[in-house]
Amino acid sequence: MTLDPEKGLGRGLSTEEAIDILVKSYDSSEISHQVQNELSQIKKMARGLLLAFVVTFLTFTSVGGFPSFVEDMKA
Repeated sequence: MTLDPEKGLGRGLSTEEAIDILVKSYDSSEISHQVQNELSQIKKMARGLLLAFVVTFLTFTSVGGFPSFVEDMKA
């Protein structure tokens, strides 16, 4: 369905049709692609930071032993 504003809409659009048109317009826009690229970069960075945290935590745990406050919580 194509809409030509010069010819007029002819009839009113339902809310669902209007939202569908807006979503399709956004999905095909350059901004949408930029947002998707930035999100993928953030996901990669978060994955790396989580891995670094886990490695650091395991290193400190193996060198210093299991944290004593955790052992106290078990009792």
